[in-house]
Amino acid sequence: MRAYLTQPDIYGDAVAFVAEDDLWLYSGGRAYRLTSDFGVVLRPRFSPDGKWIAFARLQQTDQGTLAEAYVIPAEGGEPRRLTYFGSAFTRVVGWTPDGRVLVQSDFKAPFSQWRELYAVSLDGSYEPLRLGPASALAYGPGGVVVLGRNTYDLPYWKRYRGGTKGVLWISRDGGGPSPSSWTSRET
Repeated sequence: MRAYLTQPDIYGDAVAFVAEDDLWLYSGGRAYRLTSDFGVVLRPRFSPDGKWIAFARLQQTDQGTLAEAYVIPAEGGEPRRLTYFGSAFTRVVGWTPDGRVLVQSDFKAPFSQWRELYAVSLDGSYEPLRLGPASALAYGPGGVVVLGRNTYDLPYWKRYRGGTKGVLWISRDGGGPSPSSWTSRET
């Protein structure tokens, strides 16, 4: 069997991935389809405890393409919508250590290319992280936090010499909004 498998995320011996625009889970030597005819699924991410998989869903509506964040139990079940941003660009980028979904969106942004990060609880309540425009956020041991700006579509940046290439900001004290707690590294 041939398949085009994309956007994998790993938790233990399980792999969540996208194929045929649906969310799949590979575990125990077998692949299981978790969504079917649900629109286009993007960027699945396991929760820190492996119980949930968050993902974005693209859907065509009368107003155009909308993207929202969803969550589904890792063992399967009914997907539950988390965001109601009404945005064309909403993507899941990960999870916070306390179990909230990290979402990148242009929701309430002054420009469509301005995308900020939100922490969304499983009950749908959200909090803007107020870190400015960003495309990625990762939490490490000991309070280390890495924030990515312009880090998406890396092949697009090949041989790019302009002033907007990707930058990683690193905080060793938990990633507070104070600029003095961050140092930068170009990607």
